[in-house]
Amino acid sequence: MNAGPPYAKPPQLIALDIDGTLVDARLTLAGPDKAAIAAARAAGSRVVLFTGRMFASSVRFAQELELEGPLVCYQGAACYDVTTLACLWEEPVPAEQARSVVEQMLADGFHAQAYFDDRLFVQSVNRWSRIYTDIAAVEPVLVPSLGEAITRPSTKVVAVGDPARMGAYARSLAERYPELYITRSQPEFVEVLSPKANKGDALRRLVAELRVDPVSTIAVGDSWNDVPLLGAAGFGVAMGSAPPELKALAGAVVHPVSGHGVSQALREYAVP
Repeated sequence: MNAGPPYAKPPQLIALDIDGTLVDARLTLAGPDKAAIAAARAAGSRVVLFTGRMFASSVRFAQELELEGPLVCYQGAACYDVTTLACLWEEPVPAEQARSVVEQMLADGFHAQAYFDDRLFVQSVNRWSRIYTDIAAVEPVLVPSLGEAITRPSTKVVAVGDPARMGAYARSLAERYPELYITRSQPEFVEVLSPKANKGDALRRLVAELRVDPVSTIAVGDSWNDVPLLGAAGFGVAMGSAPPELKALAGAVVHPVSGHGVSQALREYAVP
């Protein structure tokens, strides 16, 4: 691990994952983390949330933190403006590929989901769909056939299933669809996106658009989908609950979300 960040505090940009990093299963923001974010912003850092969530299910966290400007959603496949609620950019999966992936997921016995215009589409409501909707706090759009419903590009496609099967299934899909980006967020989810869509590329894009020094960036995450994010940041921090792949990439490892790891990370590596 690095001795410390390569920038002088405060960093210009702080990229924060949401689930497992800022919020736990209760989906609430903890006081110490909110206070540390406020202190970092007061010191001059711009804070941006980077999440696999839909915008509809993540904007409330940005609003509670009183953030303005961009919010990166869908593992980097889309970016929205917190204030205007407008979509700033999107990198979706082409319709033909999204349809093929959905049909493959269903044939393999998994629950499948697709996303259009920041809405969730499913062809059945079951215990697997409820795992997602309980976390996201959104209502799905039920269609007779999900494959037939995909007539235009989909922001992302997700398979939901038994956590014990999903690691191997992610590898299987990556072999079958090498042209797409396959990642995992929660243990039950395998997510399929455009190869242009990942949190790392989204961070690089924002750094260029906001004219931020890429070295003066810190990212905090907890899961497989945060590997590109930490790889793109000037300094990466992994939560204590993170998988080995993320910890190996991080410059520091902090407490898990229950121990307010975001507060620890920002107090140690961001706030002067």
